[in-house]
Amino acid sequence: MSTQAIKKFKTEKGKDMLSYEGYIYTLERKTDVKLIFRYQRRDCKGRCHTNPTMDAILSGPTEHCHAPTPDLVPVFELKSKIKARAAETEEFP
Repeated sequence: MSTQAIKKFKTEKGKDMLSYEGYIYTLERKTDVKLIFRYQRRDCKGRCHTNPTMDAILSGPTEHCHAPTPDLVPVFELKSKIKARAAETEEFP
């Protein structure tokens, strides 16, 4: 169990997404006791499980078939913040 560097944000469609150790995961499934995330790209079988509040890794991450991409994490965070702000305000560009 670890809380090291878990960052939470949303996908463009509003699904939960998290970043852990340079890998970006999207929510695949929910149960009463855990959330199951899969790596964002379909060609990788990497997965991890978190508690329902997404603040601790319960198991995983499983092995990935590629190196981590920590430089993409800020891009996804920024997109998530922009989308949330656009939904909350009526500002014009």
